[in-house]
Amino acid sequence: MSIDPTTFLKRRLVRTLRILPHSAAPLGSWIRGEALSPSAWSARRSVRRHLKSLEKKHGALAELAALVEQEFTQIGAQLEATVRITDELKQETSALRRLTSDSPVPAAIRLIRESLDAVDEWADSTARLLEGLTACAEHIQRLQHRGTELERAFSCLRTIEIFFKVETATLPIEVQSVFASLSKGMADLQVQAEASFGKEFECVATVKQVIADLTQHVTSLLGQHHERARSRRDAIEATLAELERSQRVHDEQQSAVDEITSVVDRHTSVLVMSLQYQDITRQKMEHVQHALQDLVDGRALQSHTLGALRGVGQACRLQASQLDGVNDDFESTDAHLREGSSGILGSLTDLQAALGSRRDAEPLRAGLTHATETLSATIAELRALAAAAHLGTRRTAEGVKSFAELTRTIAGTTDTLATEIRFIAINAQVQAAHVDNGGSLEVLAQQTCLASDEIGEVSRDVAKHLQEVHARLREFAQECLEADTTTTARAQLLDTEGRRLEEQLSIHRDSALAGLDRLQGSSVRLREQASRWISLRPQDAVSAPLEALRTSLLETADACEDHPAAGEVDGHLAASLFRHSRRYTTEEERRIHATVIGGEPEAVVATASEVSDGNTLSATVARADGPSVAAPESTPSLGDNVELF
Repeated sequence: MSIDPTTFLKRRLVRTLRILPHSAAPLGSWIRGEALSPSAWSARRSVRRHLKSLEKKHGALAELAALVEQEFTQIGAQLEATVRITDELKQETSALRRLTSDSPVPAAIRLIRESLDAVDEWADSTARLLEGLTACAEHIQRLQHRGTELERAFSCLRTIEIFFKVETATLPIEVQSVFASLSKGMADLQVQAEASFGKEFECVATVKQVIADLTQHVTSLLGQHHERARSRRDAIEATLAELERSQRVHDEQQSAVDEITSVVDRHTSVLVMSLQYQDITRQKMEHVQHALQDLVDGRALQSHTLGALRGVGQACRLQASQLDGVNDDFESTDAHLREGSSGILGSLTDLQAALGSRRDAEPLRAGLTHATETLSATIAELRALAAAAHLGTRRTAEGVKSFAELTRTIAGTTDTLATEIRFIAINAQVQAAHVDNGGSLEVLAQQTCLASDEIGEVSRDVAKHLQEVHARLREFAQECLEADTTTTARAQLLDTEGRRLEEQLSIHRDSALAGLDRLQGSSVRLREQASRWISLRPQDAVSAPLEALRTSLLETADACEDHPAAGEVDGHLAASLFRHSRRYTTEEERRIHATVIGGEPEAVVATASEVSDGNTLSATVARADGPSVAAPESTPSLGDNVELF
């Protein structure tokens, strides 16, 4: 089949027009027959071939960038969970520290010690009361002795009465009647004394017996109390010392938990610092993407020189160096993750040990329970002593009340009897003086006066002893009442505060154990997170494709730079590389750029003529001194789509 020449020319023209956009010379030069050399055509075909390869690399780079973002997104999500658990750990540690500072253990120890001191004070007070009881018994003993002497003094009157009857038997009846009336008065006084003193001294004997019984009871209680209190006080003191030691140990353990939690927080901060490389790698990946996009767009083929091939090589090498920096950033990310996770695991091991000992609160609870029970038994003994003292006080108070009446009665009776016997004695002396040969009667009258004097003296002594016993019993009753009031108040306080502290100790223990359980749970969850960080290797996921892309770029760079037609970089390409270098934001990136292209381009004087011919843009850049080009007036930002070529 033959082809029409016109058709052949049209097809040939179409094919030619299709390759014109990739030609290094303007369309007018090609039409004018300015033929390219074979090396130039070879260079352009090599550039087109490498650009197609770079187009595939650009797609692979996009997938790699997505993979990098995915890895950092995964790191961020896991970091969010880790930070949340770390915050929970810190909050639970703070709550546990508040529980430790608000522990009722010191208050319980203080209450127990105060109660023990109160027990000792009560025992000392009871011992003093016992001394008072003994003194009262001695006073009553002396009173009874003087009462016996008073009875003996009154018994002398009976003898005197008999002698009066004998001596007056031979006297006239008038004299006998006078002395008979005196004898009858003596007999009446004896009957009155026996009736009064017998009843009243029976009351004295009753009071003495009450005091003796109370003394015996208190002595027995004090003996039992001293025997039990000494052993129980030693046990309580040992328990309190153990409680204080346990409390100090728990305070130290709480401080250790606080310190370990702070260390865990610092290691978590190291993990968080790994996210700083996300923005760095994103910028570098975007940088490489923009550069490859510029190459893929094919603008390098619009230059008038054959330096485009060498420029493509330098650009590929530059981006390979950028990818190498991305790999270093991932290595740093891995290092931060390993450092933080290893530190967290080590700290959690210490925290687990501290929590294990901190959780051992049962000895504290058992010690408090034992101390409280022991103290409760001591309180029961105190209450028994207080009840006995109160009973003795009440009985003593009743005896004192009746004894007060008794003292008044005995004192009044003794005064009356002494006065009457004195009157009888004087009357007997007068009557004896009027009787002839009444010497014996006068002697009897004198004996009667002596008996009345003795009765008066003994009566006054009895009244004095009655007042002393009465005052001592009232003082003892007041001391008993005060001791009873103090002991009852202390027992009530100990009972109320003891129950309240027992409840607080139970609540505190349950709250502390619940807080420890929560802290333990957070520790376990954080350990799981740290174990995941240990197994997480984001560099492993991106290193292979990153290295493959980097190797491919280096191979492209070597192929371009080793091409026989590769020349020096033309002015347009140098200016583009200069603008491209301005997009770097770190000294490391600038160093990489300088290493690849041999330093930043120097300034050149550029003259550009823009010719609009459809969609074709031509630019002519004239060199001033060597390969240097002028820097652009404005430096584009990192996010701008700046053309490399």
